[in-house]
Amino acid sequence: MTTNSILKPLLFGALLVPFTSANAAFNLIEAFDGLTPGALDTQNGWTSGAEYTVVADPSGGGGQVLQYTAGAQSGAFKPVGASAIPDGATGTLFARFRFETTANANFGFAESAAPSAYGDFRVQINRQNGTPIKGRDGGGFQDLSPLADNAGTWYNLWVVADNGTDTSRVFIQSDDDAAFATQTEVAPPDGTLNFRVPADGPLGTLYLRSQEGTAYFDDFYVSAGSDLSNPTIPEPSAALFSLLGASFLLRRRRG
Repeated sequence: MTTNSILKPLLFGALLVPFTSANAAFNLIEAFDGLTPGALDTQNGWTSGAEYTVVADPSGGGGQVLQYTAGAQSGAFKPVGASAIPDGATGTLFARFRFETTANANFGFAESAAPSAYGDFRVQINRQNGTPIKGRDGGGFQDLSPLADNAGTWYNLWVVADNGTDTSRVFIQSDDDAAFATQTEVAPPDGTLNFRVPADGPLGTLYLRSQEGTAYFDDFYVSAGSDLSNPTIPEPSAALFSLLGASFLLRRRRG
């Protein structure tokens, strides 16, 4: 039997092996691609106002994302189930966001199963007044990025929420913003970002609430602990790596 006769069926089988997440510790909360375009409300566990709709990604590529378009101050939420961050524990929220020029949009974690007001946020990420990203710090907002607004750009965001100390750390990265080409922590001047309201139970609900402009969201994931990997980047499965190793050994044997 020749080397090629061995490798051909192996290679064909490898093509059938799906790619796996870069970090299996992250649990997908919502990616929107499987939802019906149009109103988000009642789809896949979501409750939302009419201002939240499932649309095609404005940057192209064929995927679907969540769009908020101002018509009224409005919210959207989805319980995260077993991915909730318990009281006293740490967890990481990953999301992608794209804020347009006039957007005043917010997203993060609520403790309530059915949040309905800004005061229901515990972890709150915000964009308003031309600042790319802010974080709620107790009784007020803190600028987390001093850079000029870069509207129309998708960013990756990680929020490491410590539900024991009621504090969080925020990291962002974007392939389309040279200032954040690599993952960068953005922090308030005093270095500590406190929950809007201290939590006394699990952070169990993904919560969005906005009131102005247009904003897009996608790829919400939650992981236990502090996890700064990117769950949207696929990597070859272990089977494919094994195949590549077998191919190398066969090539050496043939030579």
